[in-house]
Amino acid sequence: LIGHCPQIDPETLKQIRQKYPNIKIAFWYVDPIYESEKIKFIHKFQPYLDTIFTTTGGELLQQFAKDHTTAAYMPNMVNPAVEIGQSFKAEQLDFDFVFCGSAGDQERVKFVEQLKQKIAFAKLYLPGFVAPKVYGAKYIRTLMCSRMGLSYSRNNQISLYVSDRIAQLTGHGLLTFTPVVPDLKLLFSEQEVVYFNDLDDLADKVEYFKQHPEQAQQIAEAGWKRAHSSYHCQRVTKFMLETIFDKPYSENYEWLEHVFKK
Repeated sequence: LIGHCPQIDPETLKQIRQKYPNIKIAFWYVDPIYESEKIKFIHKFQPYLDTIFTTTGGELLQQFAKDHTTAAYMPNMVNPAVEIGQSFKAEQLDFDFVFCGSAGDQERVKFVEQLKQKIAFAKLYLPGFVAPKVYGAKYIRTLMCSRMGLSYSRNNQISLYVSDRIAQLTGHGLLTFTPVVPDLKLLFSEQEVVYFNDLDDLADKVEYFKQHPEQAQQIAEAGWKRAHSSYHCQRVTKFMLETIFDKPYSENYEWLEHVFKK
């Protein structure tokens, strides 16, 4: 099982497969795959892979299902040893709303700047934008002391693609806001996360749930339960093993329509 692996030459996999013809080789990739360089990178490895897993679904993923290779969506995993928070249970928290990201993308910078003005009524924490980035244990502490959080990627129009931020937010029990990403409702219903259409819609919903904490708590808890059940690391790993070894699926995984075989 190999990851993004820029240090590995595809020729190495070719030689391994020639020497051990019964080996299984699988590849996982968690960056969005709409950029041409990333698509080319995966295509270089494809001839030597039994399975390609990505956190992107739809046609972008389907292009890699050829020859003997299966291309399968994999959701971002939740590990209860890491996602340890339950913000929905807390009566007092430091922040109403948190978004941890990178200021390197100008579209997101503009979005955050406008959002900051529209929800000035809330206690905001925006690491990577108006505060230094946070990592590791400090990042986890940030999530554990926040009521609501934003999942917002550079491109929100790609089938099933969201960063692992959504697993971290729901996994720690925050009320999680996300754009209406194509097919994402396969993974989270409107009773488990809060979908928004645009900036104004997001601002209105943040204000609404700040004023209706019981409803916010109900959705946050439902999202936490979904994340820790459906996207538990052991369940997703079981799905991966069943796919790699071409076993019958032991359960009806929510994302099975995004498994492509030739």
